[in-house]
Amino acid sequence: MMLISQVVIAGGDVKVHLRAEGLGTLARELNDLWNQKEDAA
Repeated sequence: MMLISQVVIAGGDVKVHLRAEGLGTLARELNDLWNQKEDAA
């Protein structure tokens, strides 16, 4: 799942549009990585 859906650069501004589903996926993946790190310790 992608986190960023669109980046708009105009008039010196940068707007980054995020996908709500992507935030959930990122949170789960980070949690999985954290758990793997703890299991390896």
